[in-house]
Amino acid sequence: MSVIILSVIFFVSITQMDAYADSSSIQLQKSCVDEGCHTDYRESQYVHGPVLLEHCGMCHETVDNNHVFRMAATGVEMCTLCHKMEFQSSIHEPVTKGECLKCHDPHSAEFPALVRTATSGELCYSCHEETEAQLSNTYMHAPVAKGECILCHAAHSASTEQLLISEGTDLCLSCHAEELDPQLELEYLHDPVVEDCGKCHDPHSGNNPMLTGKDQPEFCYDCHQEIAQIVQTSITVHEGALHEKSCSNCHAAHASSFPRLLVDNSYDLCLSCHDEEIKKSDGTVVENVAKLIEDNPYRHGPVVQKNCVACHDPHGADIFSLLVSPYPEEFYAPFSLEEYSLCFKCHSQDIFLEECTTTLTNFRDGNVNLHFLHVNKEEKGRTCRACHETHASSQKAHIRSEVPYGDWEFPVVFESDDDGGTCLSGCHEEQSYMREYKAVEVLEPLSGD
Repeated sequence: MSVIILSVIFFVSITQMDAYADSSSIQLQKSCVDEGCHTDYRESQYVHGPVLLEHCGMCHETVDNNHVFRMAATGVEMCTLCHKMEFQSSIHEPVTKGECLKCHDPHSAEFPALVRTATSGELCYSCHEETEAQLSNTYMHAPVAKGECILCHAAHSASTEQLLISEGTDLCLSCHAEELDPQLELEYLHDPVVEDCGKCHDPHSGNNPMLTGKDQPEFCYDCHQEIAQIVQTSITVHEGALHEKSCSNCHAAHASSFPRLLVDNSYDLCLSCHDEEIKKSDGTVVENVAKLIEDNPYRHGPVVQKNCVACHDPHGADIFSLLVSPYPEEFYAPFSLEEYSLCFKCHSQDIFLEECTTTLTNFRDGNVNLHFLHVNKEEKGRTCRACHETHASSQKAHIRSEVPYGDWEFPVVFESDDDGGTCLSGCHEEQSYMREYKAVEVLEPLSGD
């Protein structure tokens, strides 16, 4: 494309020069390149139009007959006599100073556009030393590596800062359209993709893959400071957010079909890692949640809804297992509403406050609330985890198949029907309950005569 443009400019210039040569105001010097003085000007691959036509008087005026000349004009005006340009808001400094010869040879050269070096990179680095210094970095943008600065920057003027040939994402798409265009059709776009790729990528070079200024996650923290605060201050941190690809383990860099730029729906994304036991850095083991769910038909509501974040923060938390609210970690615990805040996000707290009820729960013996009976104790209240699996179980109401008690696991056999049920565990002998409640009418004693 650059060759075509240069050819057009050349022939336009020839036409302009022929018209200009007809003017009697300038004396043409036709002997400069063919009488042994400047014949080498015509030996280069690319020759300036006036030299090629032997119209030296287009640029040089005779002062006297002693081979003394002066320029027909000064500064940029000399060049714009033939090379008509419409200068935009951002102008290259050599142009503003009329220093066209810093970049172009006025007579001939071995390179297109009469530039003085083989690549625009070499030419640009003669002034832009700070960019040349970046060539020592590990990774380089392809145009920089090839010395093709003019793929991104206009040589003379532009309507944008840094003489960019177009603004923001449009400039990047001129090369990266095949990769990015399909992503731009997705529902959720990362703000820098819409606004300016330069917010994330250095346009010249860097020491990180993809020309990012830093490694993840610090690179992402520059914008997402609220996440940085969570990760850096939380007692429990999601280790998946810190190792290997870090943030990119879960989030797409450019666009996604899922909210928060997730690479998959949140449920499948979580299970893509939690499909095996995970040994954490502190030595504790996270169970294979995917297998637990797959093998057991009775599942906790958030699991049924495929909403892991209802209970877990994906980045970090001050509670074990990345829980978003307090939940008792032990088998026994003194009862308090605060201790069960996580459960109360979905379940009514009244279920633990009302000793008697016929409506709050089906786990009752007559009107005796068996949740209250088990949990609401000043000292050794049985916590939710004593009876329920948090993800899935083989028994109704996601009742545990085994009850942890120290290092032991006691089997639990729980059965329920429309009328009541039975429970047999290592905690007690088999217990039965009936939901039907019949109030006994108490008669007032008859008064005697």
